[in-house]
Amino acid sequence: NIVNNKIDYYQCEEVTWIVDQSYYEYYDSVGGCGKDGYTVIPITFSTTNRFLVVLSCATTGGYWYTAESSPTNQATAATKATCKGTMKTDYSLEIYSAVCPVGYTGTAPNCVDVNECSTNNGGCAQTCTNTPGSFACSCAAGYTLNPDGKGCTDINECATSNGGCAQTCTNSPGSFACSCDSGYTLNADKKGCTGYLKLNIHFFFIIKTKIDINECATSNGGCAHTCTNSIGSFVCSCDAGYTLNSDKKGCTDINECSTNNGGCAQTCTNSPGSFACSCGSGYTLNTDKKGCTDIDECKLNTAGCSDMCTNTIGSFVCSCPSGYYLAADKKTCLDINECLTTPTICGSAICNNQIGSYNCSCENGYELTPNNQIAFTCEDIDECDRGISGCSQLCENTIGSFLCSCESGYTLNADKKGCTDINECITTPTICGSAICNNQIGSYNCSCENGYELTPNNENSYTCEDIDECDRGISGCSQLCENNIGSFSCSCESGYTLDADKKGCTDIDECIDGGGCEQICNNLMGSFECLCDPGYSLDDDKKGCTDIDECVVGSSGCAQNCKNLIGSFECSCDSGFTLNDDKKGCTDIDECIDGGGCSQYCHNSPGSYSCSCDSGYVLDSNNKICLDINECLDGSNKCIGVSVCKNTIGSYDCQCPNGFVSTSDKLGCEDIDECSSIELNKCANNTNCLNTFGDYNCPCIPYFSRFDKYNCVPKPIISNFYQKPTKVNIFQVEGYNFIASHETKTLINSQLECTYLSGNENSFECFTSENTEVRGNVTVECNQLVSDSFNYIGAPFLTQYVGTPSTMGGDIITLFGRNLPTGNIQLLVNSNPQNITIVDEDYIEFQSSQGSGKNNLIRLSNETATNTDMMFIEFAHPTINNASEVSGETGGVLTIQGDNFGTNPSLIRVDIGKFNCFDIKVTVPHKELTCLLKPQTTYFYTQLIDLEVDSLPVDNDYYFTFSFLKETLCPSECSGNGYCSDFGCVCNKNFTGISCNETVVEINPHPPIIDIPSIEIDNDDNKAFGYNVSIIRIEELNIEDVVITSYSLLEEKWSFKNNSELNNQWIFNITLNNKCYLEATFEYFKLSREITFAANTFVVPAESLKLTFITKDWPFKSKLNSLRIVVSTQTINLGGSSCSIDKPVTSTFNQHLWTTTKNEESGMTARFISAAEIDERPITPKIESLESSRTTSIVGISVPYFRNKSVIDPDFSMLLNVNKQKTGNCQKENKVDWKIATGTAIGASAAVCLIAAAGYVINRKKKEKELSEIMNKRQRS
Repeated sequence: NIVNNKIDYYQCEEVTWIVDQSYYEYYDSVGGCGKDGYTVIPITFSTTNRFLVVLSCATTGGYWYTAESSPTNQATAATKATCKGTMKTDYSLEIYSAVCPVGYTGTAPNCVDVNECSTNNGGCAQTCTNTPGSFACSCAAGYTLNPDGKGCTDINECATSNGGCAQTCTNSPGSFACSCDSGYTLNADKKGCTGYLKLNIHFFFIIKTKIDINECATSNGGCAHTCTNSIGSFVCSCDAGYTLNSDKKGCTDINECSTNNGGCAQTCTNSPGSFACSCGSGYTLNTDKKGCTDIDECKLNTAGCSDMCTNTIGSFVCSCPSGYYLAADKKTCLDINECLTTPTICGSAICNNQIGSYNCSCENGYELTPNNQIAFTCEDIDECDRGISGCSQLCENTIGSFLCSCESGYTLNADKKGCTDINECITTPTICGSAICNNQIGSYNCSCENGYELTPNNENSYTCEDIDECDRGISGCSQLCENNIGSFSCSCESGYTLDADKKGCTDIDECIDGGGCEQICNNLMGSFECLCDPGYSLDDDKKGCTDIDECVVGSSGCAQNCKNLIGSFECSCDSGFTLNDDKKGCTDIDECIDGGGCSQYCHNSPGSYSCSCDSGYVLDSNNKICLDINECLDGSNKCIGVSVCKNTIGSYDCQCPNGFVSTSDKLGCEDIDECSSIELNKCANNTNCLNTFGDYNCPCIPYFSRFDKYNCVPKPIISNFYQKPTKVNIFQVEGYNFIASHETKTLINSQLECTYLSGNENSFECFTSENTEVRGNVTVECNQLVSDSFNYIGAPFLTQYVGTPSTMGGDIITLFGRNLPTGNIQLLVNSNPQNITIVDEDYIEFQSSQGSGKNNLIRLSNETATNTDMMFIEFAHPTINNASEVSGETGGVLTIQGDNFGTNPSLIRVDIGKFNCFDIKVTVPHKELTCLLKPQTTYFYTQLIDLEVDSLPVDNDYYFTFSFLKETLCPSECSGNGYCSDFGCVCNKNFTGISCNETVVEINPHPPIIDIPSIEIDNDDNKAFGYNVSIIRIEELNIEDVVITSYSLLEEKWSFKNNSELNNQWIFNITLNNKCYLEATFEYFKLSREITFAANTFVVPAESLKLTFITKDWPFKSKLNSLRIVVSTQTINLGGSSCSIDKPVTSTFNQHLWTTTKNEESGMTARFISAAEIDERPITPKIESLESSRTTSIVGISVPYFRNKSVIDPDFSMLLNVNKQKTGNCQKENKVDWKIATGTAIGASAAVCLIAAAGYVINRKKKEKELSEIMNKRQRS
């Protein structure tokens, strides 16, 4: 093979010289020697013209083959012509393959020249001349060949390519003549000059080679992994992590974990071709990928502890500071509300909870004081004694406050603290009579204006009388004084002026303002006189001055010009003269003594001068400076052609750009033929030199690419690009001129990179990233040289699949993609073979086998290609059709029936809320499974079945509730006043209560505030106390019952309307900012009523208040979360009494069907029935006590995840206390722990209908004791 004009030494078998196809050609270099193109001369063998060329190559056996240009080994190099006595031996050797060169037809060595001139004259306009392998167009004398190499244009022969002359061209009309420089001889062609020859010798050879068979090109040589071709053979090898089988082709995975656990500290997991170490929870894998180090979750801040964190080996523990408790998630610290947990902590003071603490405070006017019981009392503050009252004058303390007052002469301000002075001059205007009244702070006085004196009158008042200052001699006037009513005035004699103090006199200086004198004013005592400056005479009015004109009277003495000035005169000279020192005579100025400002020449004249310049300069506008004439700008230069005019001082030059030389007249430029110059031609041997106007280029010969301006290097050539068999993203690139380096860059469609792995100059492997489509134009870049593109039709690539296979298999699945394989196709899903039913150009259809999960990789391949995508098939999610009952008290086997359960129980997980169902067995493949549930000690409420098969969650919502025994449902057999139902006693008319032992008392419900969902209930017969029922918040809880979202419903503004048709119905509604709609309806029932709800029938007692609460479109964050509605029932003081509640709430719980709470003293009894609906499905809700105090009980009603709607529907009843027990304690205030004991609740669902009867038990007699005012004031808040 011939690669880059080199013979592969190990493939060469024989080289034969084709004598009749060999020839040489020459052309001249700088200095002439022809310049008329190539001249082709057949090679002949003689003693004077012999060229020795020897080609040698060696076979693998060590034999050498030689081909020579002459029959004998004694041939010597031919003698060459010389130019200027210098021997030139520049040869180039070209070796051709068996394909005939361009311009020939046939098959080498039998190549026949094509005569292009025989067809349409070769496209030439005039003359066509055939040449071996080519042709040339030429023109008649006086014409030049056009740039297209075919047309002819009439020319000035010397102006184009120097007329073809090697050296000098002399133009003449209609012709031209060539001549040579000294030392050269004109050739016979009358153009060239003899110098030296540059020869290109062309030899043609037949080369016989041994062609190695590349076994790796077919089915990868049968190798499982890598096939490496060698001369006459090949070798299989395996990827890292595999060992070569005994057949020297297959590869077997090495299980590194079987030896010393793979070096792993904890868990070793083997994988095809590799292995991985991993660590248990709470540990992290070391950088050596084997050891395990405990994770300090506290230091990394990943523990999730809200406050304090303590690291342990493999885990961590969260803790809280004082004032906080750890929530159920064991991470979050929640504030302890000391005011709720210990209501007496502040004694009689007010308790204010704070984050992590609390404080006690008193109302304004009281201060906190510790008592002997380690509590606090509130005592009155004496603001006056402590000086904190803010009173400006007098202060009087009162209980819980204080009073301010003022001293005599002051009045108290509106702020009840400040004092303001009383203005007696305003309140008693006649207090000073006709005198002036002056108010003072707390008092007043009387006074007179200046010039008057205060005199008491007979009416105990005052008058003001005039003082004669002149008569009394107290005026202070220096000359004259005149008394006035209430004052006096001073004046001066003539010639004086009154001073600013209106008393003294000063002489008047008339000359201060000029005295009316035109020039000089001379002040005199009592008078003044005017004078004139020299050169002026005083006018007759004794004030004005007139100028004396010296030029008119002839007294100036000026030699040339005289100019009169005001009061003087001035002599001056004509231009070109200077004034003498006597300021009167004139002398001529010689301006040229100092150059006269001329830049070159100055010429003096009487009274003037002139400037002149050298040739090439011109005077500027002031006729002094000589400026250079820019011939390049004014067009006066004679530069022609491409020459560039450059101005010089006083002249200019015509300069030539690079690639040109100046003509003999220095005005024009001639092109330099760099290709003819040894010194200038820098083109390398792998290029051709092409002269251009003012420059030259070095175009590369075929199969070479540009390296720099003058050099070309072999560029990479791609002969083949294909995917490695069974290798998803590994490809083989074959060709020439590659570099065995990771710097070799392979791109598909100029974007996707195939990263270099290994190889040599002719072949290498590369890999693409996973899940990328590989097809299109492939290029290889080596040493910044890019190959021509190779069009790769593409590896198989799947774009989508249609169909969802069930776990039991047998479903038809259709694959779509591009470049799908044909022939012997193998289809694997998660390494399991599939049954292909249809193969088409655009799709493949197959019948699925058994499987599960979503990470089931598709591998589609034949002998040569594998799909490069990462398409995964997801099997159908499990669905639940039915679930058996399991007793909550005993636990037992739960049987679940449905679809897509698979067959492997280790891939199945079943949870009922937080409770795991263990020991899973698949009793009917894909259709039925069983698991064990432990007995439950917590609430029995409805929850979703959380089923997962191979990480795929159940596709439908299926709810489960533990079953329980229904025994002894009604206490005291309803006291003989009713009958027992599944949900407690149904009382006869006029009876109510848990056991129907109470008689009905009429209640009075009404909404206290119309913009929050709340109702107050009282009894007309007894105004001691009542109840308030409010929906206070709604919140979403996670599976650990931790609140993750909460809305305070008392802080939202609800819409309200009173049903006009039913005066006993009040409706509230709101849409939260999470788009959830809430509606609360309170309805009063005077008579009992039977209702059906949640697949059960209930009787709502008479004198009951029913609350219906609807929730729509709650945006659950997880299907395992629940929604809790929080309801508050609060005792309110109606009569203002001073009684308190002592006894706690007692509770009973009956078979998870209903729950009651009761307080003997307040008379409250409430019943909560555990029945609910979500999305029109009956469920059992979870009822729990959240918070309580002596007056308030807060209940949470939870339902599980729902899609559309939930409803809550409790009722509250007013009951009568027939046992006449006391209803309060009027002596002391003790806490009552109001708790609703619900026992084990049952999980709820999306729609909840809760029926709760909460009422009052009121003694038939008047209450002996009432709730105290303090309780109403403090505990209600």
